[in-house]
Formats: sequence, C-alpha cells, structure tokens
Amino acid sequence: MLTQVYEISIIEEASAVSAIGVDHVGVLVGDGRFPRELPISAASDIGGAIVPPSKFSALFLTCDISLIASWARELNPSIVHLGASAEVLSPKDVASLKIIEELGQRAKQRLRQQGCSNVELKIANGYHGWSEHAPF
Repeated sequence: MLTQVYEISIIEEASAVSAIGVDHVGVLVGDGRFPRELPISAASDIGGAIVPPSKFSALFLTCDISLIASWARELNPSIVHLGASAEVLSPKDVASLKIIEELGQRAKQRLRQQGCSNVELKIANGYHGWSEHAPF
C-alpha cells in the first residue's frame, strides 16, 4: 500500500511523517494565489527534511506551466503533482506519455477527433522521464 500525506507546512511535520515511513510527502507550492500555498524557499526547506525512502512531492495548483517548470527545476522534487483543473490548461501546454501502445494509439485517435493538434503524445516507458520535457 502506498501512503501519501499532502499539505505538509513545516519542517517538523515533514521529518515526522518521513520518519514513520510515509511514501510521498507533499507540499503545496505557489505564489500565494491559493490558500495555504508555501513559497519556494519554505517548500525547499521542507523538502530537505524528507529522508529516503520517503519522496518529496511538490503539489502545484497554478495553471501556469512556465511557473511550474521553473519551480520544479528549483525544488527538484521526486514527484510533480499538478492540481490545476484540466479546463484551465490549454492544449499547447500538454505533453503525455503512454506506456501501453494500444492506449497510446487510442488517445492519439481521440485527440485528432477532438481537433487537439497541439497535444504532444509519446508512446514510451516514462520511468526515466522525458528529456525534451524535463524536469518531468
């Protein structure tokens, strides 16, 4: 069973949940547009308190992909969790990896049918990420 705890807000909380073996320790990161978002500096300090095998998960609510990419590069979390609603992200912002060939082909077909020509979809194993879309 995988355990996740989100909205850790202080270093002591991160240390405590990490020490008991929580798999993913999440921090809500942002510029204050959403309640309870922590600034990058605080998120970085909290991320530093998470010890293996626990993983630092940065949760972003903004729909600004350039901000997410910049903050993710700065924080270097193990997991980037996007919380923005799909309807606020434009298709030009979407890149998707599908590991199963059949599902990838179906997704490509549906995207074509919906006229979403700016969605980049790659059929591959995403275990090591996608270098063209780093840090994801």
